[in-house]
Amino acid sequence: MLIYLLPSNVTGKTIEQAIEKSGRRVEKVIYEEKIKGGEVVFYYQSNNAGTSSTMASGYVKKTLWGLEWVYGGGHTHPGLGHQLQSNTSPQQKIHPSP
Repeated sequence: MLIYLLPSNVTGKTIEQAIEKSGRRVEKVIYEEKIKGGEVVFYYQSNNAGTSSTMASGYVKKTLWGLEWVYGGGHTHPGLGHQLQSNTSPQQKIHPSP
């Protein structure tokens, strides 16, 4: 039996790397809370050349090769002069292995 033990290309050494490897951008991590098996993280990102911003949160799990984004979401403010809107983006949810 052959076991596949090569490092995953979706993991990072830091929370920022793990989030960005999932296709999201991180401008600043605001808060991290260690929990069993990973961390809950709150972060900020700037959108549309700085005209809007997103406050986001998610769960990053620990793996053999580093940290990996699991799921999360955010709320976007369209910028000054616009009505405040609340949006959540669909997230890919990965079920942890038993």
